[in-house]
Amino acid sequence: MKHTLYILRTVIIALMVALCTTGCNKQKMRQRIVEKVGIESLENITGSMAEGWRVTLRIKNETSYSPTIEQGTGYVLLDGSRVATLRLMEPVRIPKRQTSSVVVPVALSVSNPLKAISLVMRLGQKNVRGIEVSLSATIEVAGSRRDIAIERIAADALLNKLGYSLDKLQL
Repeated sequence: MKHTLYILRTVIIALMVALCTTGCNKQKMRQRIVEKVGIESLENITGSMAEGWRVTLRIKNETSYSPTIEQGTGYVLLDGSRVATLRLMEPVRIPKRQTSSVVVPVALSVSNPLKAISLVMRLGQKNVRGIEVSLSATIEVAGSRRDIAIERIAADALLNKLGYSLDKLQL
């Protein structure tokens, strides 16, 4: 009986140690991925409302993993009101150990046509004041899924982060 309890206790301790180290490794893996994967610039946007849009991003991935954006949704807001919804049309895989151009196919639907006209007019004047974007996505890396979200980031901050200037904007 004592021998059985000793074996059971040893197995439980071994499982606890394994779970702790696995959890730490996954946390370290996530941290490395956050540090070593990033968008360097927005290269191009092409498409139409009928066919969908293709956003080309220059993405750096210095890890040995190929993350996949499995699903994603975004909202464009103007002066606090939702104007449009963006939806990822198909999963996007980011190549490992390289910097590459990655095409992100998105569908755009307008929920407030009058505000959309106002938004396009502001963009035509190179004015992004009052324009915000919210994004959410599910990313799969090495068999682990993670939801990420960015709430109401100002358009000028987002464009700066993407290395895109208003001078390049053509409407």
